[in-house]
Amino acid sequence: MLKKACHSLILLAIFSLSMLLCSCAPALSVDSFEELAQHSTIISTDSIEVDIEYLEFLDLYVDNLRQEYIKYVEFQYEYASLIPPEKILCYKIRYKVDDAEVVGYISAPADYQTTRYPVLIYNRGGNGNFAALEAPVLQRYAQYGFIVLATNYRGVDGGTGKDEFGGADVADVIKLIDYAEMFSFTNGKIYMFGWSRGAMQTYIVLSRDERIDAAVAGAGPTDLIRANDERKDMQDIMIIRVGGLPDDCPEEYERRSALCWPERISTPLFIVHGTADDRALVHHSSDLYDAMLALGKDVKLTIYPDMDHYDPVWAFESDYFFWLKQY
Repeated sequence: MLKKACHSLILLAIFSLSMLLCSCAPALSVDSFEELAQHSTIISTDSIEVDIEYLEFLDLYVDNLRQEYIKYVEFQYEYASLIPPEKILCYKIRYKVDDAEVVGYISAPADYQTTRYPVLIYNRGGNGNFAALEAPVLQRYAQYGFIVLATNYRGVDGGTGKDEFGGADVADVIKLIDYAEMFSFTNGKIYMFGWSRGAMQTYIVLSRDERIDAAVAGAGPTDLIRANDERKDMQDIMIIRVGGLPDDCPEEYERRSALCWPERISTPLFIVHGTADDRALVHHSSDLYDAMLALGKDVKLTIYPDMDHYDPVWAFESDYFFWLKQY
C-alpha cells in the first residue's frame, strides 16, 4: 500500500510540474496580420481593397441620420474626425473552428503596428447568407480607431458547416477572441458589438467567455420562444437553423435566450433598441435590462423613440464606440 501511495504521489508531482511548465510557456504571439496566416487554424489571409467611395457615402448617410434623430437623443460624444478611408487596411480570412471552415474579416488603421488600438469584435445580424457581412462595414468601424474582427459564421460566403443561429456557430466568434489575444500590437482591450441576431450572439458569448472588456448589444431577441410567437415569418428559418420549433426543442431556445440566464453575464453591457422596431420588439431589450439591473449588473439601456430596427446602428455608432472606450 505504501509503495502504491508513493507511486501515486510521484505521478501527481510529475503532473503538477508539467502543468506548471505549460502555464509558464509563452502564449503564441503575432506581430502582423500577415504573420497570423502562419497560425495552424488560419487557412488564408487575403488583403482586399478598401471601398473608399462607399465609406464616403456612409459618412454622409450617418451624418444625415444624426441630424434626423438628434432631437430624440442627447449625444454623448461627437468624434472630431475619423481616420481617412485611404488609411484603412482590410483582409478576408478563412479559418478553422471544430470541423468547419469559416469566412471572416479583419480591418484596421494602416498604422496598427505603431499605434496601440483596441480590438472590436463585431457580430453581424441575419442568418445564413441573408444580411451576410460585407467588408465596408468593418472598414467603417476601423475608422473609429479599432482593430475590427468579424465572422460571417459557418456555412456562409463559401464556408463549410451550418449556421445554427446561436448554436455551434458561437464558437466562430469565440475563436476571434483567441486571435485577438495573440496580437502583440493592440492596447490590450477587447470589445464586442452585436446587432439584431448579432446581439443575441453577443449575449451568448458573454455568458461563456469573460475576456471581453465591454459590449454593446442592439435590437436583439432575448427570449427566442416569445420571439417565435411574435415573428411567424421566422418559424421556417428557426426549424432549419435551430432544429425545430419551441415545442420540439425548448432547451435549444433557452440556450439562445439571455433572459433565461442573465446571471451569467458579468461584462459591462450597453443595450440599445428602437421603439418602432418590428423585427425584434423593444421589450426584449428592456426585459433583459430589468433582469440584469435586479442582479446588480453593470448594464445601461437606451431606448430610441420612433426608431426602427436598422437606423440606430448607424445614427448612434459614435455613442457606442465612445462608451466602449471608457472601459
